[in-house]
Order: sequence, then structure tokens, then C-alpha cells
Amino acid sequence: MSYLCGNIARMVNDCTMHLTTPWMCLIGHPQVTLFAVCEPASTAGMFLMALDCSITVICLKPAKWSIMKKNVNCFIIITFSCIAIGVVTMWIMVFFRTQTNVLACCYFEDVLPFHMYVANYVILSSFGYCSVILFLVSFISLHVRKVHSEAVRLIRMKRQNIVVKQTISLVTFGFVVQTVPSTAAVVGVYHSVEAFLLDIIWTVCIISYSAYAVFLFCKRKDLRNNLYKMIRANHQIDPETLTNNMSTVVKI
Repeated sequence: MSYLCGNIARMVNDCTMHLTTPWMCLIGHPQVTLFAVCEPASTAGMFLMALDCSITVICLKPAKWSIMKKNVNCFIIITFSCIAIGVVTMWIMVFFRTQTNVLACCYFEDVLPFHMYVANYVILSSFGYCSVILFLVSFISLHVRKVHSEAVRLIRMKRQNIVVKQTISLVTFGFVVQTVPSTAAVVGVYHSVEAFLLDIIWTVCIISYSAYAVFLFCKRKDLRNNLYKMIRANHQIDPETLTNNMSTVVKI
């Protein structure tokens, strides 16, 4: 939605012909704040999945850092608390840039101070590459380890295979739609890449996100069933209402 809102605003208005301040960008363009929330959130989700996958495969016994139902809320709170701190820091730093003029397009790299912009995407890229490394370690460890014939061992290996298969799609798509563009954003700033090239990169992100949604929808039968139930529920007539209408017709 952030990419969509930002690109529509740029197409409707000739933003390259007008100037504004970073603070007015934050106020008038909510997608700038959404960038600061959604991008770290997607990267954090990918990292936590890869971390949980590596712990499940490598550790012989369940570790306290494994993500389970009893502690998943704690991980979510910690993640969004860190994101909230980053967003508040961004607003504070942008507030003091009142004397700076930027294009009315309100590009993310223009709104943020240079060092904060670079630090943001360096951190996102680092977590993305760590996620890929953790997953590769888990994947290699799972295939190198010899499977014995004991029942408990077989059950454990089956569970590890399930975890790896569930993680591979998220890590792959997350790396393509977030880590690669984040790396390109940092490289682009240091090598003065034109803004429209970055727009092309982020457009690839939108297509990749859509592809991931279609992939999940095609792969998971429960998602298709839930959607089908929602459609049926929205078009289903309440039996009591139908009975009342029939009674009214009979009386007439």
C-alpha cells in the first residue's frame, strides 16, 4: 500500500516541479511513515522465521528462544517496540530539518537525513542476509545429518522437514522483495543512482509481494477454503429474515 500510494501521488501530481520540507512530507504523505513501519516489520518476520527454523533443526532439545504459542506475543511486542522507537526517532530528526527543501515527490531518501537513511537500509540488509545464512545453515544441517531408524528420530526429522519447507518460501520472497532492494538503495545513494531507477526496483517489490500472495493462495488449501467460506457467508441470507419475509408474503 505504501508503494501504491506513493507512486499514484507522483503520477497524479508533477512533484518534480515543486519543493516542500521533509516535515510537510511526513504530515501530507502517510506512506513515508508506513515505509518506516512495514519494511522493518517484513524483514523482522523473515529473520524470526529463519531463526526459529535454525533453532528447530540444529538444537537437539527445544530451546528457550524457540518461537512457540506461549512466547510469540513477547516476540511481537519486542519487534514492534523496536520499530516504534525507529519511527519516533525518524519524526524527531525530520522535525529539525525545517530549513531543508526537498522535491514534493517526498522520496524516502530525501525525507530522512542521509546517515539515518543509510543506517536504516544497512540494518535491514544485514538482517536479511543473516536470515538467508541461518536458513542455509539449517537446510545443509538437515541434509547432512544422518537419519537413524529409531521412531523418535524419524518423527523429529519429519517435523524439521516441515519447518524448513514452511520457511523456504518466506525467506526466498523476503530476500527478493526486501533485502535486495535495501542493498540497492544503499548502493544507489553512494553512487548517485537516479531516483527513477530506485522506483523501478521498488516496483519489482510490489510485483514480488503480489507473486508471494498468489503463491501462498495456490499452495495452501486452508486459505482458499477460508476465502470461499467468507464469500458464502457474505452472500448467505439470514434464515430468520427469510422466514419473516415469507410470513409477510403469506399475510398479503
